[in-house]
Amino acid sequence: MGIVAAMAYDAKRDSELVALDTQHLFEASTTRVGLRKGTFLRSYAYRLIEMFAPQLNEAAIASQLREVA
Repeated sequence: MGIVAAMAYDAKRDSELVALDTQHLFEASTTRVGLRKGTFLRSYAYRLIEMFAPQLNEAAIASQLREVA
């Protein structure tokens, strides 16, 4: 028995698991990512941020990281 976040559960892949709605048991939480301007990010870092915030893409993130002269 265990608890897995909804974002980690895939009905097709995890066909041997049973998914139960537990929203009434847990408070919502917010994930924040902080980056310093001018930071170089590798592609996997962009992908991770996109997983947290799908509305952002690499171009939008990179434009925010550029140093303002």
